[in-house]
Amino acid sequence: MEKRRSILILAALIVGVALAAQGLQTLGNSRLAASVRSQAHQNDIYMVSSVTCPYCAQARAWFTDNNIPFRECFIEQDETCAALYRTLMGPGTPLLIVRGKKVVGFNPRAIESAFD
Repeated sequence: MEKRRSILILAALIVGVALAAQGLQTLGNSRLAASVRSQAHQNDIYMVSSVTCPYCAQARAWFTDNNIPFRECFIEQDETCAALYRTLMGPGTPLLIVRGKKVVGFNPRAIESAFD
């Protein structure tokens, strides 16, 4: 009986810590998005994407959900976009150009840092 109680207490602690960590991450993401939104103006963020890229979809959703202005092109659908991708020697997508600085992959902290 005592062992079972200890296991239940441990399980409750693990769930509590996981929920707290998730809450802190959500708060951090909200603050990060607010910081990027306050600095981003129209044409500051250009995302070179691929139609099949799941990270591009994540980035697109993050920008859209947080009302962050950005422009986007797709390398499979736009030859000018594909040429830009080749010129920038993109190792993958998304390839973001933030105020002229290249950010490879979807990383909100790197996007925020590009504004500095």
